[in-house]
Amino acid sequence: PYMFHCHIALHEDEGMMGQFVVVDNGNDPTISFMSSPVLQAREGTAYAYQAKASTNTKEAISYNVASGPSGLTINSTTGAVSWPTPVKGSYDVVLTAMIIVNGKNYGTEQKYKLTVNPPLTITFTSTPVVTGYEGTAYAYNVRARCSDTTKFLSYRFVDSVAGMGLTRQGAMTWAKPTVGTYNITVRATVFGDTISAIQKYV
Repeated sequence: PYMFHCHIALHEDEGMMGQFVVVDNGNDPTISFMSSPVLQAREGTAYAYQAKASTNTKEAISYNVASGPSGLTINSTTGAVSWPTPVKGSYDVVLTAMIIVNGKNYGTEQKYKLTVNPPLTITFTSTPVVTGYEGTAYAYNVRARCSDTTKFLSYRFVDSVAGMGLTRQGAMTWAKPTVGTYNITVRATVFGDTISAIQKYV
C-alpha cells in the first residue's frame, strides 16, 4: 500500500502557499523539508529562519548547514537557523536534514539564495521652526525619510516643553508659547522596527 502525506507551508516573504506531497510505499524511509526559507535579511540585524523537515519514521531529524556564509548556523536538533550579524551580499545556502534508520543515513537538502540588504537609514528632510512668539500658536511639521521608501516612520519627543504636543505623524504644536529658550529633540522611528534617528534644535 502507498501512503500520501500532504503538508502546507507559508512562504514568509511572498505570502504564497506551497503544498508538498511525500509518497512512500510503507517500507522506505523518506524525509523532506516542509518549511519555506526566509530569503531577505538586513545588514546588522539578526537573521532567523525556522527550518522544518518531515519524515515517515519516528527517528530524530538532524540538521546541518552544508553551505552558507560565515556565521550562519543551524541548531542540529530544532532546525533554528540564525546569523547574528549578517553582512551585505547575496549568498547560496544549502541546509541538510538527516535521519538514521537501521544504521543507514537518509537525507535531503534545501537550497536557497539569501540576500542581505544594506542597513536602514533615516534622514530628516524638514527644517525646524526655531522662532516663536508669546501668545501666538507655534507649529512645525516634522518630516524624515527612510532609505527603504516602503517603510513608515513615527515620531515622538525625547525633550520638549510643557504644553507642546507631537503626533505620531509628526505634527508639532504649542498653543500658547511662553518666553524662553528651549531644547527640543524629536525621534523618528521605523514603524515595527528599532531603527531611529533624532533631530535636535533650540
